[in-house]
Amino acid sequence: EIRQQLESAWKERQDKLDECLELQLFYRDCDTAETWMESREKALKDEAVEVVEAAIKRHEDFDKAIKAQ
Repeated sequence: EIRQQLESAWKERQDKLDECLELQLFYRDCDTAETWMESREKALKDEAVEVVEAAIKRHEDFDKAIKAQ
């Protein structure tokens, strides 16, 4: 009976440690995903500024061309 109790306690401990490991792996994956999303967001914001600036430049050039006629 003592051996069975010890094995049961060991199994419970192992299950708890397995759950903790899974949780830590999940946290790691979340951190990785968050870092990736932040880098993509920054790239998109930078790109968006360039796209808007290019559109403004095209509009100004078009406006100048119309006024010159």
